[in-house]
Amino acid sequence: TYENSISSIMVRVKEGYTLNQAMVQIRKATEGSVEIVQTQSLINSVGGSLGGVLSYLYVIAIVFWVLAVVLLSIVFSVTANERKKEFALFRILGATRKRLSNLILTEAFYISLSGGVLGIALAALIVFPFSTYIGDQMGIPYLQPEMGSILLIFVISFVLSAIVGPLASAHSARKISRAETYHTMREGE
Repeated sequence: TYENSISSIMVRVKEGYTLNQAMVQIRKATEGSVEIVQTQSLINSVGGSLGGVLSYLYVIAIVFWVLAVVLLSIVFSVTANERKKEFALFRILGATRKRLSNLILTEAFYISLSGGVLGIALAALIVFPFSTYIGDQMGIPYLQPEMGSILLIFVISFVLSAIVGPLASAHSARKISRAETYHTMREGE
């Protein structure tokens, strides 16, 4: 039965013996009926596998970041186009082109900042409570990084999300600030 089975035994090698000598003796004594796994080779194997996964995760993160910039550029362009008359009114009321451009960039900054805070909070609410489940589904133990590493990831995510909004809205801000007020107000009549 499985209740009486042994899944693994750790062996400490005495001084004067090498690891290879101990492995040869164990193989001879068990006639090859047990599998011997060296801890260091196991760690190196798992580390190599996770290194490959980490490379894919970096590529996926970069692709998502580029997609976020492109999609947000489209959203900000459509939004700015819908608000052309509003921006033309600001110009009529005395706002300079630079002030109008700063207004659009500031709005985008606050939107992306709030999105970054919300995203970080949701990620923390999903990853930390369900870390054991995630590890079980991946088939590897979940090892919680140090608090310093977690905070660094949060800061990098926060800074990147704060950069994405203004970067994505820069084209729309330039386009709206250069538009002729008279033609914008007369459109659609």
